[in-house]
Amino acid sequence: AATRSTIRAYAFGMSVGSALYYGNDMLCKLQVEETSFVTVLLILLDPQSGDFTYCSAGHPPAAISSVDGSIRFLEFGDPPIGLMDHQEFVVNNGSLEPGDRIVLYTDGILEARRKNVIFDTAGLEQVLSTHGDKTPDILVEHIFAAARDWASGHIDDDATILVIERERLVTE
Repeated sequence: AATRSTIRAYAFGMSVGSALYYGNDMLCKLQVEETSFVTVLLILLDPQSGDFTYCSAGHPPAAISSVDGSIRFLEFGDPPIGLMDHQEFVVNNGSLEPGDRIVLYTDGILEARRKNVIFDTAGLEQVLSTHGDKTPDILVEHIFAAARDWASGHIDDDATILVIERERLVTE
């Protein structure tokens, strides 16, 4: 929570890359254990244009489920924050068309296991290709259910999913 608040404070008035840079330096100074780190995916979205900038620091890549049915994953990025100070983070750009969705999730979704096989992005992509036209709340339910079913009913790690849909243009 402290890391989230720190990065969020830096994100106001800074680029996503700078916010992660300074947030990372702060975490490196404050950490008690050398093995402490946090994965972060920081996205700054302009809801009017659909354009966004983002940095990924060890976090699973967000998926874009387009209104045309295509699915793509954002670039996986730099190492997690808290591992080394003065880390530069690559800033990437993207865009959402009206009706497109960005699907954010924690690693517990991808790492849901069936024996030694993980759900991974292939499992997520399958759900998005089958249920990508559902409302965001229903899509979250389908993703979670698929990962849980893959893991025979038990996900071992944190499992959080957030789906953001760019508002569709209303025509009269």
